[in-house]
Amino acid sequence: MNLNLGLGFVQSNTRSQSISLLGQAVKETKGIDRIRINGGLFNTRQSTVNGPLVTTQDYWTFGGRYDRNISSRLAGYVSTRFTRDEIAFLDLRSQYGFGLAYDVYPSDGVWSWRVSGGISFLREEYTGSLGSKSDTGLEFGSSYKRAISKSFSVTNETSFIPRVDAWDNSFTSFVTSLSYQLNSNLNLAVIYLVD
Repeated sequence: MNLNLGLGFVQSNTRSQSISLLGQAVKETKGIDRIRINGGLFNTRQSTVNGPLVTTQDYWTFGGRYDRNISSRLAGYVSTRFTRDEIAFLDLRSQYGFGLAYDVYPSDGVWSWRVSGGISFLREEYTGSLGSKSDTGLEFGSSYKRAISKSFSVTNETSFIPRVDAWDNSFTSFVTSLSYQLNSNLNLAVIYLVD
């Protein structure tokens, strides 16, 4: 299992405070299955010169995916993701998906690339009178890993859920990390997450 963790805390003299925690874990049994989990927690508070601190970001997201190989290049998968965004009045976004994945370039120890497609169920629940909405649609994904050297690697996990009735309101999750392997199970990483 590989584990990437990141923690950031910033307190500036412009009266702002920010904390973020990111994590990503991958466990792969070569030729059999792969489990991926990632998530993040973000909180930012700012104030004017004499005003109180006001929360400007209060957000968390957590997701995972399980791939089970059917053949040497084809796999079935199930995925899920949960998100809460206090500032956008989003109490909970729940996403569930399943489908097939294909190894465009199977892992050779240096790099790998897997694409996927399937069905997705998305439900969003909002605060108060904003209500909720649900969608069923397609889900597309890409999983890429490249070893830069013996200790450094870059990975990217992307999923895209288009909303056929409102393309401007489609859902995308994008997690990229640059990792340095400290030992066989722990990496030091820079993680970039768009959700």
